Amino acid sequence: MSPSTQLYFPKISFFEYLLIFIFIVCCGFTSANIIPAKVYFLTLCGICYHAQYFKKEKFPYATLFVLIGGTIIVAIEHFTVFNLLDKGTIEKIPILLGGFSVMTILKSKFPYAYFNAIYILSLISIIFFILMQTTNIIIDISFLNSNSAYQGFFIYNIRNGEIILGRNCGPFWEPGAFAGYITIAFILFFNNWRLLYKYHKFKCLILIFTLLTTFSSQGYIVAFLLIASKYLLQLKKKNMFVVSIGITLFISVSVFTFNKMDFLREKMVNQLELAENWEDDKSLHSANRFTTTLLDLDIISKYLFFGKTNDHNILYEDYPFIIKYYVNEDGSYGSGSGMTGFIASNGIILFLLWLFPTIKSFKIYYGNMKVAFILLTIVFALGQGEAYLAYILFWSFPFLYLCKYTIPKS
Repeated sequence: MSPSTQLYFPKISFFEYLLIFIFIVCCGFTSANIIPAKVYFLTLCGICYHAQYFKKEKFPYATLFVLIGGTIIVAIEHFTVFNLLDKGTIEKIPILLGGFSVMTILKSKFPYAYFNAIYILSLISIIFFILMQTTNIIIDISFLNSNSAYQGFFIYNIRNGEIILGRNCGPFWEPGAFAGYITIAFILFFNNWRLLYKYHKFKCLILIFTLLTTFSSQGYIVAFLLIASKYLLQLKKKNMFVVSIGITLFISVSVFTFNKMDFLREKMVNQLELAENWEDDKSLHSANRFTTTLLDLDIISKYLFFGKTNDHNILYEDYPFIIKYYVNEDGSYGSGSGMTGFIASNGIILFLLWLFPTIKSFKIYYGNMKVAFILLTIVFALGQGEAYLAYILFWSFPFLYLCKYTIPKS
C-alpha cells in the first residue's frame, strides 16, 4: 500500500467506531431512545480522555464554556419570563459536551469515521429500500422500532406517510434529513473530492445513489450548490471560453432537470404559493419551509434576543390554528425551518455564540476563508431546511477545526 493510500485509510479502532456510531445515533435516529444515556456516555468518554491528556494537549474549553454559559442564560431567561423550565434549551448542554468529547477524541479521524459510518448506513438503506420498491416488503421489528410513526428496525426505517411516495430516509426522521447527513460527508472532504473518489469510488457511488433515492428537494439543491461552488472556485485555473461553455451547459442541464422532475418543481411552486398568505390556516397547516420561515421571523421580531421557548403552547400562542392543531391532533407542529426555528425558540444571542466559533472553525479546517464562507453558507441553507440544531453534529461544528486532516497532493 502506497503512503498516499495509507493516509486515506487511517486506522480506526472498534472503540472509535463505537463513538462515531453513537454520535450519529444522536443525530436524529427515530428509535434513538433504544440506547439510553447516549450523550452522557460520550461525555463520560470525554472526561476520561481529558483527564489523561489535560496537560499534554490544548483543548477549546473557553468555546465550550461560553456555549454552555449562553445556554444556561437563555434557560434562566425562559424560566424568569415564561415560568418554564425549558427542556429543549437545557438539553443542548449534554449535546454540547457529547459533541465536544467526540471531536477531541477522534480529531483528524473524525471525517473518515463519519464518512464510513454514513456509507454503511446508506448501503443498508439501499438494500431495504430496493426490497421495499420491488416486493413491497418492509422489515418491521417491534423491539427495534420505538416510534409508531415509522416502520423499520433502528438502523433503517421509513415514515408511514412516505411509504406510498417511495422515499428513502435511512434511520433518520425524514428523507431530507438523511440527504443532509449524506451531503455533509462530502462537505467534510470538499478540498479533496478527487482523492476521495480515487480511493473510495464504490463508497462515493453508494452515497450518491442513496442521495438520489431520498427524492429530497433540499438534498438535490444542496448537492447542486456544492458542485457549482467547487466548479466556480476553480475558474481561475481554466480557460475563460471553456468556463463560459461549462457554466452555460451546467445551468441548462440544471434547468432542464428541474423542469423534468415533477415532484421537485411542483413542490417548490406549491410552497411558494402557500407562503404568499402564510398566516392562513391552510398555509400554517402545511408547515412548509417558506411558511414556517415567515412564521419564525414574526416571532423573532418580538423575541429577538432570547427567543420564546421550545414549548409549542408558548411559542405559537399568538397563532390559534397552530395551537388547535398541536393540542387536538398529533401533539406536534413540525416546523420546516431549522435555523430560524432555533432563533425563534432560543434567541439570536445563543445562535451567534454558535455561529462565530463555527466560522472560525471552518476557516481553520478548510484553510481558506473563501471556501469556509461558501461551505458555511451551504451548511446554513441545509440547516434552514431541517432542525439539525436540535442534534449533536451541528453543535460540534465549533470544534471541527480539531479534526483537520492532511493528505498528500498529487
